[in-house]
Amino acid sequence: MRHLSFGPATGKSIFINIFDKEGAATRTRRRVMMRRLVKLEEEGLIARKVSHTYRDYAYTLTKDAAPIVAGQFGVELTSVWASFNDKHIDHDLHVAGIARRLVRESEEKHLYELLFLVLEYELRRRSRASKGVYFPDLTFGLLNASERRISFDLEVDFGTVTRNDFLGKIRYFEKNILVVTSNEKRLDLLLWYVKDACISKPVYLTTLKEFYDNTLITCSWATSFTNAPISLSIN
Repeated sequence: MRHLSFGPATGKSIFINIFDKEGAATRTRRRVMMRRLVKLEEEGLIARKVSHTYRDYAYTLTKDAAPIVAGQFGVELTSVWASFNDKHIDHDLHVAGIARRLVRESEEKHLYELLFLVLEYELRRRSRASKGVYFPDLTFGLLNASERRISFDLEVDFGTVTRNDFLGKIRYFEKNILVVTSNEKRLDLLLWYVKDACISKPVYLTTLKEFYDNTLITCSWATSFTNAPISLSIN
């Protein structure tokens, strides 16, 4: 259930990352997955909703599952994502997918050491502020080869926020800012917002496809301070 602790996941994502085994029959492994998911749903530990974009079910943990996951994997209870937001299922699928990618690049590929990773879900549960506060979709810190700590605020953009709200977030965030957006045209618009507003802090932008096709440190990031996209340097 750790896979779902970062947020919702489609059936396809769960199969690829957990149940798909090299050399095993795909149909058999899918049946094993479905039996497991049905059992967890019957026990009230997961819930599902349809994602029309992906033509698949999106699964999430329930509040009853949160303490089980926290105890089993030794994580903070408030960090376990245990709810659905019907209006933002597709957005939340990508936020959770990026979080899992960062953990996998750290724990399995050893591309960097992930010091911490906190989702907006946890940040909001910790905060007492209700107005005038912008939360990143996730915030995380890395330790590079030189033992230097680097922290990032990451925002996933689906074109659902206005210019003012987007710039409000950029101005409010305190760490190095990463924006992962839906497509190239949206990226160009957000980059223009940043340049036109004369934002002095570094903002790095890329697309979902570019991010998923590469890694955090090898994908191309557009910035307001370079003419061409660059790789993210953490050294």
